[in-house]
Amino acid sequence: MCYNQFTNAVVNLCQLLEVTEARMGITSSRKTVVLELLLKLSYASSQQQYEDLYSQLKNLQIATVTDYYDTNWHNCRHSWVPCFKNSASNMGTTGTQRIESLHQKVKEVVHRSSEIKQFFENLLIFLAASQSASEHRVMDACQRFPTNNPETALSAYRQEVSQHAFNLITQKHASSTNVVLEGTSVQSHEGVLTVSSSACQCQFFKVTSLPCRHIFKFRDVQGRPVFDPVLVPQCWKRSYWLAAVRTHTLHSGEVAVSVQTSTQA
Repeated sequence: MCYNQFTNAVVNLCQLLEVTEARMGITSSRKTVVLELLLKLSYASSQQQYEDLYSQLKNLQIATVTDYYDTNWHNCRHSWVPCFKNSASNMGTTGTQRIESLHQKVKEVVHRSSEIKQFFENLLIFLAASQSASEHRVMDACQRFPTNNPETALSAYRQEVSQHAFNLITQKHASSTNVVLEGTSVQSHEGVLTVSSSACQCQFFKVTSLPCRHIFKFRDVQGRPVFDPVLVPQCWKRSYWLAAVRTHTLHSGEVAVSVQTSTQA
């Protein structure tokens, strides 16, 4: 049903590869080699690197390992290997840790054996507390600015985006000096990428939609200003999150739970 509603959704999987000597029928030394290859596969930054590592894994000629990997992981590699799954915008969220953390907090307040009335009362209490804590974090993150704030070429970004986004932008701008641009192309560890003044084929831009080092280099070569409002996605803006908090506060109200009970004469 979810796929029918969200037809363009991209599924990301957590990395949980399981290799044991007893299960795979391999020696301890072979297990070490296999685990090293699996770890490298888990962080492959380009398709070519993944294919090379996959060939190395098959060349070990350990049928149990190859069968396990092909059945459980290779066929769904686009959902868990960075070079594949980072082709979609996920804003850096690549697993289910946040949902699992939220679920754990719900279970601390809402108990499975609770009566229906108590269940909903506790659930509403939790939701209200969780929403309040979330809004507090947003307000704190969006209204706080460093006291030592010298004017730089990136100052306009600092005013527009969250501190986390600004830190990412700062890192990419600093590393742009090492980029070698050839027209509209750049050679990267991801391969040959096409770049313009507002878009790039690199994984960082695809994942975050923030300006990458290649875009900054292109703009520098073209004599364009470092800051451009087009380079600031709505989801990273301080104003967007502050407006969302205020809107929720204006429209929020008390939620009444009515529980009808019946007695049998």
